[in-house]
Amino acid sequence: MSTLVEVFNRTLEAVGINDPLTTDSDDVPRADTLNLHYPAARQTFLRSYDWSWARSSLNPAVLTVPQPDPIPLSYSYQYDLPADMLKFRYILPEKDDIVVERYTDGTTKFLLTNYGSVIEIVYTYDVAITLWPEEAIDTFVFFLATRVEVGLADSDTYFERNELRLLRSLNTAWGGSRLTEQQPSKKRVTSLADARKGIGV
Repeated sequence: MSTLVEVFNRTLEAVGINDPLTTDSDDVPRADTLNLHYPAARQTFLRSYDWSWARSSLNPAVLTVPQPDPIPLSYSYQYDLPADMLKFRYILPEKDDIVVERYTDGTTKFLLTNYGSVIEIVYTYDVAITLWPEEAIDTFVFFLATRVEVGLADSDTYFERNELRLLRSLNTAWGGSRLTEQQPSKKRVTSLADARKGIGV
């Protein structure tokens, strides 16, 4: 299991920033950026698939005072959905003639159905990152990295890595001569300063 600061530091490494945080609430811009994007990224990742480790179930009671009132046509029963539900998956028993629709009044989530027997709602819940398996963390780190990379672009490390990569790509695309109008050097590019001088280009 991983802590949030470990997830943040692995994300920083994934975007080329080797300056780890001490805590997930450090008062530095990169921590602010990670904390800004993390909640939405976590919930989007959890909703994206029916993860077995993020699956929960509940036997809800039928609401005696339906909302909205009256219930829309084709539905006879309404169930209150759990507050920690991120995504409804299915109900048990699975029957072809069961009609299900989710509804929200903006604050509370409901389930409308034509099935009145005792049912079990299966859903994805908002599981804490510290309870995720490592293989899920590995994938999520790169998912989060795609969200925060632009926000971390004020880092000198980020700019150096990406500018040098761009210069090398341009050199390859243009045959090694248009950047400097010089004969290609046999020296390897080892720094951004070298690249700007045309060494190795």
